[in-house]
Amino acid sequence: MPVAADPTNPLLMDPDLLERMQRIADDADREQDRIARRRRKRPLVRLWDGDMVYRGRVTNEYEGHFQWRMNNTGSARLLLPVGHYLTNWAIDPWGRTKQNVHLTFDKDGARWGGRCAGDASTRITVGKDGKRYVELNFLDDYEELKNLLVWCSPYLPSIIQKRAFVLAGPSRYMLKLALFLNIMRLEGNWFSLPDDPMDLAQWGQAFNMSNWNMVVNPHSLLSDSSPWTVLSSRFEYWHDMAEGTLADAQLMVTTRRYLAGDPPPWPGANIRPGAIVFDVVDVSGYWDETSTGGTIWDGLVRTVVQLADNLVDEIVTTVTGSIDPYQNIVGKWIGTYPRQPYVVYRDGQISGIDAFDWSFTPGTVVQVVAGGHSAPGVNELMSNGIVLGGNYLGQLIGLPTAGVIADTFLKPIYTDTVGAWWTIKSPVRALRYGWSHYQEGRSDSAKRAYTLSSLMDLRDTFHKTRPRTTHAATLGDGRPYRIGDQGQGHWWLGSRIGVTNKDFPRKGVVFVEQASQIDYDYDRDSRGWSAITGDPRVNEAPGEKNIRLLRSALVAGQQLGVI
Repeated sequence: MPVAADPTNPLLMDPDLLERMQRIADDADREQDRIARRRRKRPLVRLWDGDMVYRGRVTNEYEGHFQWRMNNTGSARLLLPVGHYLTNWAIDPWGRTKQNVHLTFDKDGARWGGRCAGDASTRITVGKDGKRYVELNFLDDYEELKNLLVWCSPYLPSIIQKRAFVLAGPSRYMLKLALFLNIMRLEGNWFSLPDDPMDLAQWGQAFNMSNWNMVVNPHSLLSDSSPWTVLSSRFEYWHDMAEGTLADAQLMVTTRRYLAGDPPPWPGANIRPGAIVFDVVDVSGYWDETSTGGTIWDGLVRTVVQLADNLVDEIVTTVTGSIDPYQNIVGKWIGTYPRQPYVVYRDGQISGIDAFDWSFTPGTVVQVVAGGHSAPGVNELMSNGIVLGGNYLGQLIGLPTAGVIADTFLKPIYTDTVGAWWTIKSPVRALRYGWSHYQEGRSDSAKRAYTLSSLMDLRDTFHKTRPRTTHAATLGDGRPYRIGDQGQGHWWLGSRIGVTNKDFPRKGVVFVEQASQIDYDYDRDSRGWSAITGDPRVNEAPGEKNIRLLRSALVAGQQLGVI
């Protein structure tokens, strides 16, 4: 659009200024055209073999679906024609030397990587209408964490293992350290044969990551400001061990396949193309500084969350003063910073909100009991006291081992009776709930009382019984904000997104939640992004919820008496 001169404005009569303004307007138009062309461009879908050797680009599929889920396994689905060379290669496990089939998907800065896996992941279907097609189903790389055990002692052989794996410290660093130690145990071939014993290059890889198929993006312990946690595992899967800490600290696991031509995932990285780079990132800013709500009149309110002295209650403080984390942005990068998210979707006749669900669940108990086993040293102190006292008295009657005999009979009676339980009450909840309220609950698993591990169990129980306001929204792309990663979209998985609802009685309230699921669907006629914010389990059927809770109870039962 040409910039016209205005006789009423002396500034617009300056030819140099008009020329400069015209260049800016032309650049803006070209950038808008470039973005529009890029977003209309079809995704880059590639197939790879079990060694992550490139096999070909998928360009003739009938339709595709790709899903990202926060801290869980996403899925992908491709419908391909029968008879294509890539289809013939993918559906014939006996016609290739490596059984696994991998897939990568690139669009708008986002990358989905995964493996053809699951029940009936490869299917040949002939429909009633006579159409023949091949269906390939994939699970993304997060599934690796559901198939990676956290050993009690990752640095020792399986025949010698301590009671449990325990780490205490900042959540991000400890989660990544636990993952790194167990990847190093596997990839370094410390106490097992390499995948190919005849390949001499696979021997002696203990500290050489250049040939590992999984790596962890490192970061400094001193720069980690995430809340502290205690990780404990007795041969649990990493996903199961980390699930509670990830939710409590509002952290997110990222997985990205490193491919040839990509920039190094960190300065000086020397890794093999095809390796999965794991990272644990804080995109929520919940414990640092971010927005957890607001109104369309006053804007989003920035808050900081801190733990109270009882290490259970969360104190939310409103931050005053203005900041501008976007002031140093250069180039054509777009996105959001956790400290000051700005994306808000307004509910109305013309809106980017396709669906919305809001619900409130009141809190329950104000006091929680945890434990089951005596604090470290209590049982031993009682045992030593009985043995010493009994032996001393036994000397008087000529039975010097009376203490040992007495301890043998009394140990089943006094074990785990003193210092085996502890309780914490939340006065904040008691005052907030009113005079009549539910009283107390107990943690799901038995831990040693008065330890960091049981303190985390107490916090987890308080977290499960807290009041919850859940709001899940399904959002479209480009209305008005664009979905994309790596600076090519206004927001991505884990970003805080605000939505309004015109049916809520308090008008103008903005509900802020993290984007928990992102999907990309396309076929021969249409393509586009969609996303869900909030907890995707808010509308799950009662049967699914019961099964999930039963599974958690079984896992907890297996841990009884372990730590």
